[in-house]
Amino acid sequence: ALTLGAVGSGTLIDYVQAYRGTDDAFEMFGGTVNLKHVVAVGCNDDGLDSDFGYVGKIQYAYIKMGGGLGLTDNQSHGIESDNSGDSALQPNALPRTRPILLNATFDGGGVGVDGIRIRRGSAYVLQNVVVTGFGSSTAGAINSAGACLNFDSAETYSSTFANGVFNGVISITGSYLGCPTLFGGETPASNAVFDLGTFYNGQAENTSGASGAGLFTASGRIPAATSALRTTTQASTDAFFERNAVKGAFAEGDWTKGWTIGL
Repeated sequence: ALTLGAVGSGTLIDYVQAYRGTDDAFEMFGGTVNLKHVVAVGCNDDGLDSDFGYVGKIQYAYIKMGGGLGLTDNQSHGIESDNSGDSALQPNALPRTRPILLNATFDGGGVGVDGIRIRRGSAYVLQNVVVTGFGSSTAGAINSAGACLNFDSAETYSSTFANGVFNGVISITGSYLGCPTLFGGETPASNAVFDLGTFYNGQAENTSGASGAGLFTASGRIPAATSALRTTTQASTDAFFERNAVKGAFAEGDWTKGWTIGL
């Protein structure tokens, strides 16, 4: 729907919706462009896709899978991130793809495969992110292996875990995963001691469950008044990011009202 090729930080994508596109909703090929208040509904591939050294910043993203043209393969995820666009094209090339994402909600709608898939040497900084409803479709076998969080390829593991030590290149804090299968992906023999669940649970204020039941109001996206999502102390010191104490895309009120469709 919106492709950003080597776009710099002089550009801000703010209050933009991708609706029922047949490919990725927002894809960043390299560059440093920043995004705020972005919505994707019913797109036929990934919600946020990053490649080729993208190192921009994103805050307030709401991605809802389904309701579009119908997912046709096993490649539709809330996030898909590569260091290169192909596993044969230098997955350890620098600068490494490493976006910073705060306050996002990914709703798989029972049709999305992986909530977050980080692969091919990519990295990511994720803070106060909520992922629910992925890998739970009964409509077809394409979604049977999906999970909330998926790391894939040897370069991805080695970029954040070397000689038995986590180096912080990939960081996930203050987040909630709610899927029937929480963790997926391939652990190469060279990193056989790496366990994705241990990695996630060992970082600050991360929690998980089998679903997002009871966490939201009737809208399905706004945290309920007593929701556990309304408690986090994780906050970035970067001036680009607004400070709040909520996990997910919605701190106060529904910023999607009045300008979006399909919600």
